[in-house]
Amino acid sequence: MFDDAQIIQATELTRTRISEMEIEVSALKIYPRKNEPYDWVALLMISKAFALSRAILVLMENGFPDEAFGLSRSLVECSFTMRFITADPEKRDERARGFLIYGKYEKAYWFEKILDPALKEEAEKFLREAGIDLAETDSKKADGRWARELGRSSLTYKAATCDHPLDGDTNTPQRREHHYAIHYHGPSAFVHCTEPSLANYMHETGVQFCVAQPSQQEDATARKCFLPLCVDLYCVVRYAMFGFQIPSVKLTELGPKFIEILNALENSR
Repeated sequence: MFDDAQIIQATELTRTRISEMEIEVSALKIYPRKNEPYDWVALLMISKAFALSRAILVLMENGFPDEAFGLSRSLVECSFTMRFITADPEKRDERARGFLIYGKYEKAYWFEKILDPALKEEAEKFLREAGIDLAETDSKKADGRWARELGRSSLTYKAATCDHPLDGDTNTPQRREHHYAIHYHGPSAFVHCTEPSLANYMHETGVQFCVAQPSQQEDATARKCFLPLCVDLYCVVRYAMFGFQIPSVKLTELGPKFIEILNALENSR
């Protein structure tokens, strides 16, 4: 649904690169181990990142680039989560376990908020069958971050800007700040529907209102979607494999191929 031939080409090439990466991940033949929290978090996050990437492409191709851009923040969050969990190899399992157990705390917290006292016994039985025992789950721990070590600090900002063994000399602190601002803060406006996310639905003054379709500016938003598609999906996989200590030359070689897509878009402006 784009007028820009370069965006159409970039969309097709991105889908190809995503499929190539999926093939390489599957070729590694990873088997999740029992009672290994990192295995489950990493593999679940990889699958979620691929699903999000394909959903973003579908939205873009069907005329919803603003909505695709909002969804892209979830992909960035997958990247930041894996970055934080694997930033300190000695804390990998502790952080992965914290990520998983927080889900139970949160469920218990909201369960207590909506619970009808008359149904408490029956409801608690149902939760126990689902693996959640309220007697052993401190719902108060949901009032905070799953990464308890950060206290009230912003997890996304900390994850985006902390040091990581894969940073090398190129991913400088300033570059990490840019990544957070552009990849996370930018699409946040489209998640929360604040003013910047409404520009493509502007109405003409003095013209009778009707539900607006995205304006001709939609291609500009579509271009922004390629940043998380070409950077953060790759980062999710790269951080996950680092955590597993699984090297893959073919996966590493895909990184520059994603960047080529971004460079081609930039040069076409």
